[in-house]
Amino acid sequence: MLRHLLTFLVSIGGVCAVYRLSQRRFLDWRIGLLSAVFLVLTPRFFAESFYNSKDILFMAVFAAAMNTTISFVLRPRIIYLTLPLSCAHWAMIRGWAEPHFSSSFGLVPPGVMVVYTPRDEHEVAICRSLFWVSYNFSLSERRKNSSGLASRMTAISRSRSRWWSRNRNRVSKWNAKADTLLK
Repeated sequence: MLRHLLTFLVSIGGVCAVYRLSQRRFLDWRIGLLSAVFLVLTPRFFAESFYNSKDILFMAVFAAAMNTTISFVLRPRIIYLTLPLSCAHWAMIRGWAEPHFSSSFGLVPPGVMVVYTPRDEHEVAICRSLFWVSYNFSLSERRKNSSGLASRMTAISRSRSRWWSRNRNRVSKWNAKADTLLK
């Protein structure tokens, strides 16, 4: 009995999430209410909202996740920047940023920072200066890496053309086999 009550309460949460999604999409609370009412009045949804603890739970969690994703896209609260290590250290000491959580696992470089969103004009000025430093740092890294990029790209294209010249007959046989299998 308690399981059915919890399933119904989760379904009500999902209906509220669907209401919020359509309200955001159409910018009108009446259309959001209409979509929530249509969802509740759907016979299968209404019946399964009392006993189907799998599908209704998935729908509610998915609608809540979509709401969260849309709210982060519309109003981002976190800024990711790649800073030089000295500037990243300065930003961490002053409390403007913290290292990205993936940098502790070695998945991103150590200069990738999570910068807190500014709340007033003074913080906006600091964020602008961090943006500027990050932009200049990325340009300098690009200039360093671009010198070897052209030679690497020509080497890759040469190796691909060599592979193609050696395996042209084999590839045409594969294509012929695939055509016969698909017919």
